[in-house]
Amino acid sequence: MSLRRQVALAVGYAFSPIQLIPSFIPVLGLLDDVAILSAGMRVALWLTPSGVLTACRERAAVVAEDRETRWPESHARRRRGLASYGGA
Repeated sequence: MSLRRQVALAVGYAFSPIQLIPSFIPVLGLLDDVAILSAGMRVALWLTPSGVLTACRERAAVVAEDRETRWPESHARRRRGLASYGGA
């Protein structure tokens, strides 16, 4: 079974009105959704080639680092904008 199909089935099950344990049952209904989604995510990670995962992790690290360096600037700009409206 392909990776996309596996992920689509896991997400489709979560949104499907037909489930093994109905969602209106207090704990078990939600627990079964969490179990299916987490199993789907594990299978997706297992089926994804390691080169793709490495490239995505490197790209995410660059984006996170860029966000950390730009955050104070955007935060200060937001504070100035709020101050001009008298909100801060």
